[in-house]
Amino acid sequence: MVSLGATALCVFIVLHGGFSQTSKYEGKVVRKIDFVGLKNVDASDLREVMATEVGYPLKSEEIQSDIKRVFKEGQFEDVQVEVEEYKDGVSVRFICKERPVVKEIEFKGVEELYDTELSELSKIKEGEPLRIDLIEKSLAAFKQKYDEKGMFNAVIKYEIKPYKDQAHAVRVIFIIDEGEQIKVQKIAVFGARVFKADTLKGVMETEEDGWFKSGSFKKDIYEQDKGRIL
Repeated sequence: MVSLGATALCVFIVLHGGFSQTSKYEGKVVRKIDFVGLKNVDASDLREVMATEVGYPLKSEEIQSDIKRVFKEGQFEDVQVEVEEYKDGVSVRFICKERPVVKEIEFKGVEELYDTELSELSKIKEGEPLRIDLIEKSLAAFKQKYDEKGMFNAVIKYEIKPYKDQAHAVRVIFIIDEGEQIKVQKIAVFGARVFKADTLKGVMETEEDGWFKSGSFKKDIYEQDKGRIL
């Protein structure tokens, strides 16, 4: 980073920026590559996916592609690059902001389903970087599962909390209000002339709520019932 008293020229390339002044250093030999902000990621793993190497001329296109490659690893919230003059060439510093690691996933309020069922549906896993987009996809998968069980009133939220005393680690808590299961009170058939309504209801798996029938409405079974009637 440049201070007021610094004499070396520095260039910053931000992943979401779009404008790069690396042409000022284009062709100068890369003498050093550093990584800043790494906690759970090994620098050697990042060097393996990069095109820029020590001892070779700096190319702005390679720097831009390297930023994308590093960011694509999925372990970073942000990646920037600082280039400055160094000895008879330049040094390249990758400034990385890591995503915290998910150390534990917890489910609260689960009664009708098993935690293992939801764990299998979850897009986010323990030991992997925290990604909000995967949490949102997990919520959608959980909601679909409850809909299939006839529990359309289920409300699912999540919380992210620090994990014990471990820095840069979190616990993801899914909080589920399952609501009440939807029951089928009556099945009515309209427009049937060739077959009696009771005949068509007889081929259906969906049943009306009663003493010896669960009467649970399940969307996937309902769709199958329409096929049986056809």
